[in-house]
Amino acid sequence: MRTTLAVLAMLGTVGCSAAYRAARQGDEALERGDLDSAVAHYWSACRQSGDKEWCERADRFYGDLEATLLDEAKPVCGTVGEERRCLAILNRARRVKDAPRLAALADAAGATWLDTCSQPVISTPVDAVVRVRCVEALRSAVSTAAYLQRVGRERRAMADFVAQQAKQASAQGLLANSLGLSALTRCLSGDVEPPLPLDVKRQELVERLRVRTNVATDGVASAQQVCAGLTRLSNGRLSCASGSELGLRVGLTRSELTHDIADTVHDVTYVARRDVHQNPEWRRLDRLREQAEHRAREAKLNAKLAADDCEQARSDLSRVKRCRDCEARRTEEALCRRASTLDDVRREAVRELDDAERRVRTTDRELVTEVTDVYRYTRRTHTWRQNFRLVITSSNAALPTRDVTFEVARTGVEQPKFAPAGVEGRVARAPGQAELDDEALESLETALGAWVKTSLSTLARAKDAQCTEPSPGRALECRVASAFLRGEEPGRFYVAELGRDADRKAAYPAAACVP
Repeated sequence: MRTTLAVLAMLGTVGCSAAYRAARQGDEALERGDLDSAVAHYWSACRQSGDKEWCERADRFYGDLEATLLDEAKPVCGTVGEERRCLAILNRARRVKDAPRLAALADAAGATWLDTCSQPVISTPVDAVVRVRCVEALRSAVSTAAYLQRVGRERRAMADFVAQQAKQASAQGLLANSLGLSALTRCLSGDVEPPLPLDVKRQELVERLRVRTNVATDGVASAQQVCAGLTRLSNGRLSCASGSELGLRVGLTRSELTHDIADTVHDVTYVARRDVHQNPEWRRLDRLREQAEHRAREAKLNAKLAADDCEQARSDLSRVKRCRDCEARRTEEALCRRASTLDDVRREAVRELDDAERRVRTTDRELVTEVTDVYRYTRRTHTWRQNFRLVITSSNAALPTRDVTFEVARTGVEQPKFAPAGVEGRVARAPGQAELDDEALESLETALGAWVKTSLSTLARAKDAQCTEPSPGRALECRVASAFLRGEEPGRFYVAELGRDADRKAAYPAAACVP
């Protein structure tokens, strides 16, 4: 389709603006027969410039597109099972402008979709999750006020149902279920308060799921240190309590401290003294300078006398009249040539004096001779070593046992101080037992961390093996306990598990939810 002359003239005045580019793309789409893209580009040009011509073209072509889509959509919109097809047709124009007739058909499609979502009976929390996912699946595609209001009502209704389930679980003593369902209530609708205080229930559940153990220690380690390490390294999943079924013994014992000595001999060359004497070259140059100075004085005197004779001859010549080749002129010429020659001699003598003075200045008057010597000394290296044995055992035979021996070593160096050779003095001091024990306790912390990680995984697997009850709710209650031992947050794990059950029941996309 050809663009009118008026539009061409208008485009030429606009130049390469964003509106012009959008209108040009609309023309190109129209020539290809792509009415959807043409309408979108013309509306973009209209919104950016407000130009009457472009806006009229956008309205006219949008009307054509709307009429075409209405004819195509009416047979399918409002028919069960055809909602996605209906919305795909309508949204070709609705993404540009949501005309009332198009929105009405989208509402009809949304109503049939919601009716279909509402048919299944809600008897479990998973049913509620599936219902919410179902009504949310077409939220952005329908996107009308009536649809969004009904979605909100559905979410609140499902949240109310789950809240009642949470209260029932709490009454039955299913603490993990009550916490998870309370968290799910918040996910389903922000307008419905969780039926149970989440923070309180979470803390109560953690207290129930936390593994408690007796701790006995041998040697360097103290029960208080080990208990603090267990709680910190397990992020609160392990704690110490007297009378617990699980017993842990941690032994950190040390051997006698050994002391080894190794001597090494070192030689250092240093300057023992510096001898100073007069430089003969400087003396020779200074004599040459004196001679040049004497010649320069004579040359200056001779040049001065010759210049005076020349001036006097010139004065005498000026008083002689009509002297072309007289004696006075010949005398003046001879004396002035002599003055010029002696002035050249003076300049040369002055230059030689400057060179002689420079050579004297740049030559050291005195020479220094360094006399070196060798200083030999012994460096003594002390090494203190102490072996520590670490044993971690548990009353639970399934948990790992660690029995390792490691060495803690300290090194000190002693050597004499001799300042002329630049040798710094050092004193070797034996380490204190507390210092060695502190390093051994750091190794204990590392080993304890590895033991905690392995033991919690073992306890979690054992807990999973026990989760075989036929009741889904109680099985999930059990899996929450094993998930806690693996480091997962109970409420989030519960909601995620219900989401996975919903995935298996109906393939609707899940929205992000952080309880």
